[in-house]
Amino acid sequence: MVGIKKNKIIRDTVHGYIQINNDELGVIDNRLFQRLLRIRQGLNNAAYPTSTHTRFEHSLGVMHIGTKILEAIIKNTSSVPCIFKEIEKEVRFACLLHDIGHAPFSHIGELFFNKKELENKIIPFLSNCENNELQNTAPHELMSALIIKKSNDLQQILSDLEIHDEFVVDMILGRTNLYIKTPLFALIQILYSAIDADKLDYILRDNYMAGGNFASIDIPRLLNSYIYSSKRNSLQMTYNSFSAIVSFVYGRTNLYMWVVNHHRNVLNNYIHYEYIKELLELEKKGSAIKGLPDGLKLAQCFTCDAILNNLIDDYDIISTLKANRDLSQLTNTCYTQIFERGNLSPIWKSGIEFDRDLKRQQSSSKRDDLNEFIQNKEKTRLISLENKLKNEISSLKEDENRFFIFRCSDKYYEAPPIGSGARDAIYIQMRENDEDANFNELFQGKFALTEAHYPYIYLPEDSNNRDKVKKYFIN
Repeated sequence: MVGIKKNKIIRDTVHGYIQINNDELGVIDNRLFQRLLRIRQGLNNAAYPTSTHTRFEHSLGVMHIGTKILEAIIKNTSSVPCIFKEIEKEVRFACLLHDIGHAPFSHIGELFFNKKELENKIIPFLSNCENNELQNTAPHELMSALIIKKSNDLQQILSDLEIHDEFVVDMILGRTNLYIKTPLFALIQILYSAIDADKLDYILRDNYMAGGNFASIDIPRLLNSYIYSSKRNSLQMTYNSFSAIVSFVYGRTNLYMWVVNHHRNVLNNYIHYEYIKELLELEKKGSAIKGLPDGLKLAQCFTCDAILNNLIDDYDIISTLKANRDLSQLTNTCYTQIFERGNLSPIWKSGIEFDRDLKRQQSSSKRDDLNEFIQNKEKTRLISLENKLKNEISSLKEDENRFFIFRCSDKYYEAPPIGSGARDAIYIQMRENDEDANFNELFQGKFALTEAHYPYIYLPEDSNNRDKVKKYFIN
């Protein structure tokens, strides 16, 4: 592609050879980007031991796919806006840097970011930022944008290369509403849409590293189907890639159902979360938390300064978790589960099994009551449901610090909420004389095998309460 100097290649397990140039090497070799080698993509290795890949290779993969999408748009569109060729560097750097601000343990650590504080800090760097524009933006996206703006090293590199860092940041934040009336809207969608470079890489990579066959997607066919729609200023996909699009939807559904939401992985993720949360609460009460780097408080480890100055990573937090086993009964339970593969196991092992048991519940009022707890989308640990069960099954109090209900979600496609903007507005070009189909509307509710949200209930394998809890849901 015009403008890309092929100075280096990196052999990637998913995409083969990824081409990079000396301009990009300046960012890749920077200590902030090298930090991503120590930020794992997720904690799915509890069930799939080879899932130890990091945000580093994912970021390279997103840059690779993002470039392929841009190449396809330019090749397949008869009258492509000139700006698409002029802003190619910005697209590549946005894809490369989109996860530069990820927390230790990725999305689990991200839960400890102060989102409101991040919004307040990034807004002064943004042009025409409307009230509540960033309310649907993920905390790690806000952090990535802030890192780019506050890092003197990255600012110098981007400035020397004459990269418009404003657009790089806008791409990472998915500021589609700002550009919706311009061709740049389509470029934002390369990184922020229903079928974007980020999703394509993590679905392929997470599947491959799990050693499974959960997602089989015809990537060359899919990537070659992207075009630019001047009617909507947006990305569009051609009908001849429809089979690959369906495979993408299947693959994403399967990945969440059988890898991300495998009962072992859900427990591993949220036990890490509960351990960190407990340590933060103990720190607030005055307990000394051991094993922290450079004299930091644990609460400071999930801030922009900790990333910029301390390069905080998974290893720092793991050292902290190892050093604080005996602070409480809960920290002891979490330590045992993380480092000694403790004996907590679920009452049921999949959403399908839970769905079956819930339908066998003879009391409709109890079934509705349980559903109300489960559908609480703001909660990860359903403490209110735990307390309800403890009140009705008194012996559960014996397992108080070894009894957890975690809520998980299978990511079926749903239409975006009203007022959420047009971030997912990719259309599929149907057959001649047919109207284009909105991706979300086309696939809403398709391929859903269970309710989208369901709980996993964990108790020790030798607990006498396991049968009592299961009967509570069935009888």
